[in-house]
Formats: sequence, C-alpha cells, structure tokens
Amino acid sequence: MKIKSWKVFCFDEVTSTNDVARKLAREAESNFIVVADSQTKGKGQYGRKWESPPGKNLLSTYAVKFPGNFPFELISFVAGNSVAEILSGIGIQVNCKWPNDILANGSKIAGILIEKDEKWYYIGIGLNILWPESKTNFNNKVSWTSIIGEANLTLSRETFINKIAGSFDYWRSKNRKDILDKYNSFWKDKNKMVKIDIDGNWLPGKLISILNDGGVEAELNCGEKVYIYSSAKLNYEY
Repeated sequence: MKIKSWKVFCFDEVTSTNDVARKLAREAESNFIVVADSQTKGKGQYGRKWESPPGKNLLSTYAVKFPGNFPFELISFVAGNSVAEILSGIGIQVNCKWPNDILANGSKIAGILIEKDEKWYYIGIGLNILWPESKTNFNNKVSWTSIIGEANLTLSRETFINKIAGSFDYWRSKNRKDILDKYNSFWKDKNKMVKIDIDGNWLPGKLISILNDGGVEAELNCGEKVYIYSSAKLNYEY
C-alpha cells in the first residue's frame, strides 16, 4: 500500500508500531507508515500503556526523515496540527492538550508519542475511531472518547491514515509562525488552572501561552512566570 510519498506497512499484531518502525527504518530510504490492528505493548508517554481493542482504532507510526535544520521542538506541533485538523474537518471540536494529546469535549481522543534516533523521527499516533463507543472514564481519572462517540461516524482507518499523511506533509512544509499559529487555534487551555513541579513542590498556577521554542508559559499563583518544557512538570488534575 502506498500513499503519495509514503509507503504503508500493515500488521495484524505488533509489540508497538514504534518498535516495528525502528526495525524497518534500517533498510528504508523514504518516509513510511506502520499500522497495526493491535499492539501487545502499545506505548504512551512516560512508559504508560496505550490501550485499544483489536481492529477498532488507528494504531500507527509515521517514520520521517526531517531536514537537518528542521526545529525538533516543532515536530509535536506538526503532528498535533495534522490530527486536530482532520478531526475538526469532520465536525469534532478539539483541544490540543500540550504537548501530545488531542481532546474532544474534554476527553482524550488521540495521543502522540515521538521518539527519534540519529536519522529518523518515529511519530506514534493513536486515534480512537470505533472505541470506546461513548465517553468512558478509566480508573476514575482519565476520560476517553472516539470518533463514533463524538460524531457518530464510522469512517475507516484507511481514510484517516491517508488524511493524516496529507496533512502532515502540508504542515511540515510550513514555517514556524504558520505551524504555531495553527496549533494555537486548537489550544484551548489558556488560563487553565494546573499544578507545576518547582524543585519537587507542586505549586498552583495557570497556563498562559505556547512558546515559540516548543514550551509552555505558566504563571504561579504568586505571580511568578515559569517556562515548562516537559509534561512531567505539569499536572492538569487541579
């Protein structure tokens, strides 16, 4: 299967699509996509597991060679724009939760995991299409939703593979301002109350803006401005 400049590799079951992409990259010469029906060790941020029943959702990795001068900090914004734009285009109101989640009506509908080596970026994209069928809370903390739950649409995974690839190609060709302007249009967390790790102490504050260098600006309740570059330093469960 081939989509424009992308070759697509499809599997029934893998450990994770990022793992497979790393192996395939040893012989690959151009950008490619790995898609699987199921993952036994699907990856989320910080070692978390990405859950999805077989055949229901998009489990994919876009393996990309960026130009050497492409700013690494923009890659998550390019990926976020690509997914958010597609969802917005089918009528789903989305929020790009910095740095790597996409929410629909406050519930997680997609996640992005970026890994890299000396030549390749591995951009894992998990998109809930048919599962869960409606908004569902897991462990009383994380709320997940899906395209069928939000828009009552049953579009195929192939449709989204194609659409995301096209959107990704478009956004990685744009300049920093265009990429950040688009991301900001999907970022709804300005003034959201959060807790921020300052030297091991979780202090209350609010989010202010997305920074040009890929971070996020926040303001502690005491008025001090802080700049955050790792989601491990940010707790949205205020």
